[in-house]
Amino acid sequence: FANWGYQNPNDLGTTAARDADIYQWNLGIQRELPSQIVLGVDYVANRSTHLPWSGTNNRAFIPSPLLAQISQAVHYDSDVTQGNGIGNCDANNCVTNFLQTLVGNPFYQMFNTPCTSTPSNPCFNEVNSNYGQSTLPLSTILNKYPQFASDFEGLMLESANSWYNAMQLRFQKRTTHHVSFEGSYTISKETDYSSAGRNNWVGALGLGLPQQLDNLSAEHSIGGSDAPQRLRSHRPAHRPQTMDWRRYEPSGGCSHRRLVGGHDDHPTSGATHGNRPEQPTSGQRQPAS
Repeated sequence: FANWGYQNPNDLGTTAARDADIYQWNLGIQRELPSQIVLGVDYVANRSTHLPWSGTNNRAFIPSPLLAQISQAVHYDSDVTQGNGIGNCDANNCVTNFLQTLVGNPFYQMFNTPCTSTPSNPCFNEVNSNYGQSTLPLSTILNKYPQFASDFEGLMLESANSWYNAMQLRFQKRTTHHVSFEGSYTISKETDYSSAGRNNWVGALGLGLPQQLDNLSAEHSIGGSDAPQRLRSHRPAHRPQTMDWRRYEPSGGCSHRRLVGGHDDHPTSGATHGNRPEQPTSGQRQPAS
């Protein structure tokens, strides 16, 4: 009971920090057609390993197999045994409420101050510890580290991976008559184990934290930066203009000079279909398909 029942958000650890490994590769084919038209097809891929895994700092949680058993039993009792109907349990947060039920504190005698500690009967004179109370929430007792109240943190794991695969179609009409045109269409898929990295405190990124800290392999899903389709077009144009510039000479004569100028237009348009940067309405990650 190193922390006497207090939380311990120290973010410390003994593992060595390491940089992520990023691998990129691509393959493209390009063909020039008549009328200065160029078509291209590219395959672009990216794989990253040892990325920061947001939300894995906390080591204090209820093991998922035990939590699943509790959830099943509480749902059955609420929806079936009590006859409330399917869905009533979830609507009333019955599992969360059950875990907050006060139960007898099995460590009470060790914190029943004042006391004298002996090898056979250790005790702790910590008057501010919540372990001095005769009852504790059930979730505290079932925690992997019950000596820490709700939070026992270490270094964030650096074992998350990401994958990106895309096919790009490119079209280019090279400059003729002062006008050119470029366009591209991209079909892609990005999946990962963690989209927030170390920035889960920014905006709503923290909503994508792992749901089961002892079942991290289930976190592979569509990434927060996934944009399955992108369409881009660009039409630069240069329009030259010529005008006469008359300059009068002191003698009353005149001469003509030609001034050549113009202006450029660079209209760009595009559309992207994909996930929004933030989705504050839900903390559930989408399963990869």
